[in-house]
Amino acid sequence: MLPEELGQLTKLKRLDLRSCSKLKRIPPGILCKLSRLEELSMGDSFVEWGAEGHSSLQSNSRLAELKALSCLTALEIHISNAKIIPKDFSFEKLQRYIIFIGEASHWDWKWGWVREYSRTLNLNLQTSISFLNNGVKVLLKKAENLYIGEVNGVEILLHESEFGNYFKQLRNLHIQNGAMVQYILKDGDAVQKIEFLQLESLTLKGLPDLISFCSKNEGSTSISPQEIALFKQQ
Repeated sequence: MLPEELGQLTKLKRLDLRSCSKLKRIPPGILCKLSRLEELSMGDSFVEWGAEGHSSLQSNSRLAELKALSCLTALEIHISNAKIIPKDFSFEKLQRYIIFIGEASHWDWKWGWVREYSRTLNLNLQTSISFLNNGVKVLLKKAENLYIGEVNGVEILLHESEFGNYFKQLRNLHIQNGAMVQYILKDGDAVQKIEFLQLESLTLKGLPDLISFCSKNEGSTSISPQEIALFKQQ
């Protein structure tokens, strides 16, 4: 358990709890007192975040406490259940982050591997990423390194109508384990198109039904090279 006295360190700017795999409890009210905190690192560590509305004395700190950290610019964290993320939760001020949302998967994920990127997001949601709240979608939009795994019941992963103007800073895209995924991207009539202008590395793995990266818009008879230029021309 994290000692409650830690909350008295109100001038603390950096808290590193990485690889504290046996840390199971952070009492409520500690993290929100660290109002000057700029960096919080909890990779491969605490995952037992409390759910909203649970007021037991034995409950854990909730993610909502992080909203009090107005100086926070760097965050490394694992959130095992996307449903406990508050709807009004905002990550807009983060400049650097490694955030894993979802249950740990059986495929390799090493926190140390991803630190070459400033902004990494790992989504292992067991469902469509369309259900993410707006705060997480801000992270998605700014990510340089994106992992999407264990996608169930989804034939088209990304729709331009929803994710247009995203991924322009993305350098690495790793998509794995989607038994029903047929297309990564649905080409639509959205004004803002999905473009991968900075992409350096692409991994598509464990997608047995994959037909093509991009599905053409229904009714389209011809598409110019400019209209399907998803990637930066060299």
